[in-house]
Amino acid sequence: MVRDGLYGLHFQNNGEDFGSGVVSVRQGIINGGDTGFAYQGQLLETRAQNDCIAVSMQMHVQKWNPSILSLIPGLNKYTLDVSGQYDPLHDTLQLSGQTAAMPGITLNIVAVRIADLLA
Repeated sequence: MVRDGLYGLHFQNNGEDFGSGVVSVRQGIINGGDTGFAYQGQLLETRAQNDCIAVSMQMHVQKWNPSILSLIPGLNKYTLDVSGQYDPLHDTLQLSGQTAAMPGITLNIVAVRIADLLA
């Protein structure tokens, strides 16, 4: 499964860079955020693919800072259906997510493990 730790995230919306954030991963549970939004979810392992592990989750996203624009225009609270893979050799996640509220928009997320969690 995905190794516990802090992960730095980088977001893209249809190829445009839109920022970064940090999440903690503990036993598959994700909690984190950035300068405008909080995100939470639970990563589920779906199957092993070669050296990587396929994962999925529903990521709940909620705006907390009214002065920050949303990655998905007009949405301040939504659920992303996320899927992708975890590379345990490099402690990285390559994910993409879509929301039923805005079909056709795909958010790409790259996450890199940056630190252990404190006990």
